[in-house]
Amino acid sequence: MYKKLLNILILGSALLVLFPTLVLSQEKEKLEYVPTVLFLAAQCGPVEIVSNKLKDKHGEVPFAVGNGMVILAQNGEPIPAQLVLTVNPDTMTFTVNAVLPDMNTCLVISGNSFAPAMLKKKKIQYIKPDLQVVAPGWMF
Repeated sequence: MYKKLLNILILGSALLVLFPTLVLSQEKEKLEYVPTVLFLAAQCGPVEIVSNKLKDKHGEVPFAVGNGMVILAQNGEPIPAQLVLTVNPDTMTFTVNAVLPDMNTCLVISGNSFAPAMLKKKKIQYIKPDLQVVAPGWMF
């Protein structure tokens, strides 16, 4: 009789220990991913003027290109764009540009401390950038 009671107590204790874990794992599965929408205010201008300014004023030259798409904030319309990543190899500043079909270039992001990702680990580690605040209109 005591053996049966002891087995019930052990089983009951195990369920009490495991039950919160089971409930938590079920709650985690219920979480839905809600994408973040980032609306950008990008400076745009004719490709020749923008590329000359990046080269002459900041010493940045094209480093990588690719084909992609941007979505216009005002109407949600997707339009094709060419990615042009410009880099100054001496100062390690960079700019990510989107060249639109009308041959206007929009500056998507710019910064410093450009370097290759070190893929020793499977995850890319975020490094807090040493940013310089640039007032709007720095390009033109």
